[in-house]
Amino acid sequence: MLLRDASLTSQTMEVIFREQYGRLHYITPEENKNVIRYQRAEVFSSPEEAYRNAGILLIDIQREDLRAIKKRDQITIEKYYNENRG
Repeated sequence: MLLRDASLTSQTMEVIFREQYGRLHYITPEENKNVIRYQRAEVFSSPEEAYRNAGILLIDIQREDLRAIKKRDQITIEKYYNENRG
């Protein structure tokens, strides 16, 4: 992108990185097994579509909760589960 548009500023690049390229998708090993078939080159179009096809709902979490979620803290996980089910 930078090679195509040399006029990009550092501020613009920061926003693009945060919103498009710097996103972290944390999924369980079981979810990862389910999404692999949708990440193959012949069927892949975007990460969001691959997760959707695998039945994985991506949700936004607070950065400070990531460590607890990785440690499978049930209280933190249930908080997000309850906020996003429906």
